[in-house]
Amino acid sequence: MLSDDPADNPQRQVAVPGDSDFQPSDFPDEPMPASFRMPSDLNLKDTQAFPYKARISWKYVSDRFLPSSKESARMMQVDRLIKAAVTADGFAKWGCTVTGGKRQVWVFYTLDDAAFVSRVQAALAQTGPYPIELSSRKQADFSAEVPNTEQTRLTPKRCLE
Repeated sequence: MLSDDPADNPQRQVAVPGDSDFQPSDFPDEPMPASFRMPSDLNLKDTQAFPYKARISWKYVSDRFLPSSKESARMMQVDRLIKAAVTADGFAKWGCTVTGGKRQVWVFYTLDDAAFVSRVQAALAQTGPYPIELSSRKQADFSAEVPNTEQTRLTPKRCLE
């Protein structure tokens, strides 16, 4: 007997649910596939302690969803260098890293946008150059629209807003 339940037909299953407890509405509404990495314990209250949201964007060329293994290795090196330069002393918090749409984006919450850019540039100067763009903006205050910010976990959608 045939069944319409995808669990009964694993060869036809389009996607396998991940191990995160995010809901579909927690992700951006973009139709492109993307890979999201973020700390599991970061909440909105943590991010509100930092007045700026900074983005580092690396565009890549690939025939596939992900960057080439060589470019991916360079991205992982940049990831380690940036996180070491800006998070060790509490100056910034890593929010998320998103890969998809032919770019990888790192999002950080920081105390000072100009100092953040300086730290990133100094950290990458010895091993670069890298094809990255840096941008930052004053962060929106979510305290009025989200009542329990200390209990509300940061979602991929909110991280990319």
